[in-house]
Formats: sequence, structure tokens, C-alpha cells
Amino acid sequence: MTTPDIPWNTVARDALDNSRRWFPHLHDDDFGAIVHFTLGLAGEVGELVAALRIAAPIDDVYLESADVVTYTMDIAAMLGLHLEAPAQRVDIADVDDLDVIVMRAGSIANIVKKANRGDTPMTDLRAARMELEECCVAIITHVTDLVYNLDGQNIIDWIATKVAICEERWG
Repeated sequence: MTTPDIPWNTVARDALDNSRRWFPHLHDDDFGAIVHFTLGLAGEVGELVAALRIAAPIDDVYLESADVVTYTMDIAAMLGLHLEAPAQRVDIADVDDLDVIVMRAGSIANIVKKANRGDTPMTDLRAARMELEECCVAIITHVTDLVYNLDGQNIIDWIATKVAICEERWG
């Protein structure tokens, strides 16, 4: 079950504003920031998978989940994607929330990789808007569901916790 009525576009803009404040050098170049966020998303998805697979303390799982959602929102905000659209749940046998998160993060990384190596210019990244938006919404939906299904936690609370940690470190 996804936490209802979260203003994801607003939360995404706030996440991007925090990033610009904490790491202004990353935002000197829009495409460089998108590459950074994509690498961050890939790394955080890996950390989330590891935390779940090794049965890390539940707070670690929540914080990694918040990181995954935050990097996803940063990508969406940089590209002007709309996050309020309802995500289509993947209804494939043996595909759980974590599998969807990994697959969609991989899709985002593949699109950005192709743009980074020059296959498509930055403007074409925006042309891939529908696919990128679908991936971002699916990641946010499935991470939100994963966190909620563990024990009823709200991902927004964990994003706020992570913001407080980052504010103390970089603010």
C-alpha cells in the first residue's frame, strides 16, 4: 500500500533545493548534476539491496530507502518530470518491490549513460521524459510500499530524518 496524498513534486523540489545549497559545485552543469544523481541512485539502490539481504538494522533499511527516493526525486526535479501521476504496479510473477526498484534504476542509468557518451544530447534526455517519469514514479511508489510493508512506516518521515542528518553535516 502506497502512502496516500504525498505532494511528490513539492518534496522533489525541496530535495533539489537542499542539494543546491549543500553541494553548489554539483549544480554548475545541469547534465553533470544528472549524472551525479544517477550514480547516486545506482549506489543507493545497491546499499538498499545489501541492507535487506544481510538483514541490517531496520533503521538502516529506512535510511537507504530515503536515499533512493531522494536521488530519484533529484533526477525528476532536474528534468522537470511530473511525479504526481499514479504508478502502474508491475504485475509479473516473482517480481517484488525490490526487483522493480533495481530494474527502473537500471533503466534511468542506461538512458543517462547513453546521453553522457553522446548518443543523445541533453535535449533528447528531456524527450525521453515519459520513460524517465515512469521509472521515477515506479521507484518512488515501490520504495514507499517496501518501507510501509516492513512495519507501516512512512517514507516521508525517513526522508525528513535523512534531511536532518545531512543538514547537520553539510548545512
